[in-house]
Amino acid sequence: MIQYISYIILHFVFCALYFVLLQRPAFFCVNRSMSGESVSGKDLAKATMTGLKTDIAGAAYLTAPAFLALWTLSYLNVADSLPVLLAIEALVALALALVTVSDTILYGYWQFRLDVTVFAYLRSLRGAFASVTARYVALALTGVVGLAAAILGAFYAIGALCGVYTADVSMHGFWQVSGCTGVFILLAACLFACIRGLRHRPNSPYQLYYSTNMYLNHVAVNPVFNLAYSASIKSKESGKFKVFDEAECKETVESMLPNTGEPKIRLLNKERPNILVIIWESLSAYFTEPLGGKSGVTENFNRLCDEGILFTHVDAGSWRTDPALVCILSAYPGQPTTSIMRDTHKLPFLASLPRKLKENGYKYTSVVQGGPLSIMHKIDYFHALGHDRITGIDEMPADAPRCAWGVHDGYMFDWLYDDIVGRPKTLSPWLSTILTLSSHQPYIVPYKKLDNEIDNSYAYTDEALGRFIERLKKSDVWDDTLVVILGDHGININFLPMPRHRQPHIPLLLLGGAITQPRRIDTIMSQTDLAATLLGQLGIGHEEFKFSRDVLADTYTRPFAINIYNNGFLFRDETGYTEFDNVAQRAVDGADSRRERLGRMFMQYMMNDLDKLSGAKGGC
Repeated sequence: MIQYISYIILHFVFCALYFVLLQRPAFFCVNRSMSGESVSGKDLAKATMTGLKTDIAGAAYLTAPAFLALWTLSYLNVADSLPVLLAIEALVALALALVTVSDTILYGYWQFRLDVTVFAYLRSLRGAFASVTARYVALALTGVVGLAAAILGAFYAIGALCGVYTADVSMHGFWQVSGCTGVFILLAACLFACIRGLRHRPNSPYQLYYSTNMYLNHVAVNPVFNLAYSASIKSKESGKFKVFDEAECKETVESMLPNTGEPKIRLLNKERPNILVIIWESLSAYFTEPLGGKSGVTENFNRLCDEGILFTHVDAGSWRTDPALVCILSAYPGQPTTSIMRDTHKLPFLASLPRKLKENGYKYTSVVQGGPLSIMHKIDYFHALGHDRITGIDEMPADAPRCAWGVHDGYMFDWLYDDIVGRPKTLSPWLSTILTLSSHQPYIVPYKKLDNEIDNSYAYTDEALGRFIERLKKSDVWDDTLVVILGDHGININFLPMPRHRQPHIPLLLLGGAITQPRRIDTIMSQTDLAATLLGQLGIGHEEFKFSRDVLADTYTRPFAINIYNNGFLFRDETGYTEFDNVAQRAVDGADSRRERLGRMFMQYMMNDLDKLSGAKGGC
């Protein structure tokens, strides 16, 4: 039995050293540009010492399968443990390699450590791999296989060194069996203590947050421990956000979300214009010159900003497309560790801009994207909103130009033009929505204007948009149409480091023959405010859009914006911004007690509402 005990101990030590000497240094070097400031080996050393307790916990998780296998084999009197143990260790090695590689790669895109969120996106393999090239996937898989083989080789060497594969551990008699059981129970207790920790409160990621630089806090967190910890948390999220008295929370947040009032200015010259909403993939202020962004990328959009009504201080409600769609079309905020679009049983109870317009004189609603609508339950959501027509990649010709995500934007804008101008007038007024997709990783487009592939992908969509708008201006539809253009979320590009408070900044532009005159509107607002602001201009009430405010109404006296990202939020008002991390339970940038309190109250109110969302009124 001494061979088994020696193997378990050395296995545990190897796993702990793997995190200290290989995984964390590799993660640190690959992602150091995400720091936003200069970092050094001294910073890595401090993060390593801080994260050592979770390295120990991660090693315990990885040792547990071998431990349980050897404990079982010791009772079965199996003379040759090699086949069973190697099969189990092969799975452990593969899992560790997958976690190491995917955590290191995904951090640059998502800016948080690997957790159970990833499994929601893996439900659609097409969606999971569409962001990267085939070469990138091949290299990553090669890395996983090579690393897994090396880890398995180390496990085998440890087993051979300890003599575990040929050890005779047959047990006879009560005292021998009892002694073996006692030793294994003691080892089990040690592994449990390593995972939980020895303090009154169990180990958790937030205990490791020691720096104002979130990147260094993330370096300290062990990926295996973080994944296991996030999986152990109950699915009901609201309890984590209950900090304030419910009555106080309800009163405060509802005072911030007025749902009445009269617009102080009129932007439209039509009572019921056709409405076209263009949701541009990842359109950020970073690429929009009128908002202080790069020049020469979105030249057509920049020009259109002078022809339309530009809202200059809009923050996206979330950080990915699926919650962003809900922010735009249902005016419901994003969630910190999930997306309501996955809770398909709740979708019918969301407010719906298409349904609201149909209740008030609109005769036709449609939505189109050149990609597969099954990804992230988009088709379920679009059906729940009550669209008359939903169009995805399956309705596009087989020879339409495509990328990994679907049909390219150039073709889709041409398709949209033909669809709009070909509609019978009996279908007016209408609401149509298009989601673009070409300006997304891996940024491969059938167009060459700029050397930088990311800039070039935005320039491609911009060229397609500009051509579409110019054609629409010459049609009979233009004078009766309002065109709304906005980004689904801000910038999520790992090698364009910028402060978190700049990332959610997106443009919102109104154009078309239905607007009165060009202007700029500089009030601070959230993406979720589009619905109420639009309905206010149409003279339609918006009471059911409880998280949306008419920013042009006389009741909009407390401007603020909130962007909710993975396990955190950014709250902005006229006094500044505060970035709050839900794991660390503190502000990590722009600390201000008032803004922090308002943001956390908003989170509590919204998560309570999400729990109750089933047709009844929610809130605190």
